[in-house]
Amino acid sequence: MKRILLIFSISLFTLAINYSCVGKYSSEGVLVTFGEMNKKLEDATILNHKKLDSLLLANPHISKKYADKIEILNTSSKDFNNYIEIIKNNLMKGIRKDDYNALDKSSSLDSLFFKKNSLSENGVDFIKGIKSYKSMITENFKDDFPKVTKKITANFDTNSVDEMNWLEYNFKEYPLITSITKLSQIQSDINLAQTEILTSILNIKNKSNLQTNN
Repeated sequence: MKRILLIFSISLFTLAINYSCVGKYSSEGVLVTFGEMNKKLEDATILNHKKLDSLLLANPHISKKYADKIEILNTSSKDFNNYIEIIKNNLMKGIRKDDYNALDKSSSLDSLFFKKNSLSENGVDFIKGIKSYKSMITENFKDDFPKVTKKITANFDTNSVDEMNWLEYNFKEYPLITSITKLSQIQSDINLAQTEILTSILNIKNKSNLQTNN
């Protein structure tokens, strides 16, 4: 499942590059492709949630040290994922998934995240949400899993790009379906973070059990 999510991430990155080469507003075919990619990301995330639940049910005796941190991780992940889902739902309210005229417009997201020459309050809150989630990962798992933590937190980097604010660079004046897909990618990254960390914890548990049995 990690491999599937990684493939979707690479595909989205490649599609975004190709899209930027032809301009922010393009053909219906490109919009359809983004719509299909968004659906695949959402489906993969739902499937992975089920696999995570199965892993937790199959391993009820995780040490208290990690059990507490897993609870923090899962609660933070659920809250942040739901926050993004609310944004997506509000942006798509009243819009059909095949209404390519509406999906090609940027005004609804631009008015949500930006004001004249800066970020809106919602835009500031969105960046704070990403930074808060990234900090939670670092604070709870950096000491035990430094390589995994570094890999995960790179997905939540909000540093400026080409001297442009990260949110503006990634979302401003892009077609709605492009931004929706990018939001789904963040949800996928949240899910991947849970998978990577839980797998790392279970690997420690399994190694410990193996040493005990030997």
